[in-house]
Amino acid sequence: MAKSALQKVRFCHCNDCNSDIRLSSDSQEVVEQRIKEKANESMPSLIEKINKAGYSDARLERALDLAPHTVNRWKQGKKISAAVLALIRFVASQPKLIDFAEEGFADGDLKLNVE
Repeated sequence: MAKSALQKVRFCHCNDCNSDIRLSSDSQEVVEQRIKEKANESMPSLIEKINKAGYSDARLERALDLAPHTVNRWKQGKKISAAVLALIRFVASQPKLIDFAEEGFADGDLKLNVE
């Protein structure tokens, strides 16, 4: 009889179908790539939501002290890190954060709508 061996098993949870999928090392790479693609696809709609709330790309860049045209590069899917995606998701959900950033994150009460 062969010796026992430990094997790492990874699962991915699908929020759409609410199921767990066992991943091989090959499929794990595919899933990670697809997650990155989806993040890049979502960036334009997140920025559009910020724009519809009355904040231009340039204003967002100034408020967050970003280089000019950074937001345009994000819209094209260039240089989008997990941190950038998280930040833009948060700002899209609470665009008033841009006002707070423009004030230099001054101490005070920031009123956010939590839904």
